[in-house]
Amino acid sequence: MTLLPKRQLNLTQTSSIIIGQVIGSGIFINIPIVAAIAGNSWIAVFIWFLGGLVWLPQIFILAEMGTAYPDQGGPYHFIHKAGSPFLAFIYTWTAFQLAILLLLQLLGY
Repeated sequence: MTLLPKRQLNLTQTSSIIIGQVIGSGIFINIPIVAAIAGNSWIAVFIWFLGGLVWLPQIFILAEMGTAYPDQGGPYHFIHKAGSPFLAFIYTWTAFQLAILLLLQLLGY
């Protein structure tokens, strides 16, 4: 008999995880840049709000895909299920390479 972990995340916990993944640490790095370009704090807030509205369809699509295919793998799994194992591989390889390059750039800075 194999014991599997129970899925017990409520709406608040799930929303916090998703918001944390979407916002990430970029918000702490980009705030001074956006504020300097905007020149006004209200314009900077409006730009951040507008960026959130632009990402809203992407978040809804990922939520729907995650509900439709509750397996592990994220975007790789979705692309693979769509019928293209090669593009799924290319997506994962590219995402991995970009993450490694960014990490190396940060370490070298």
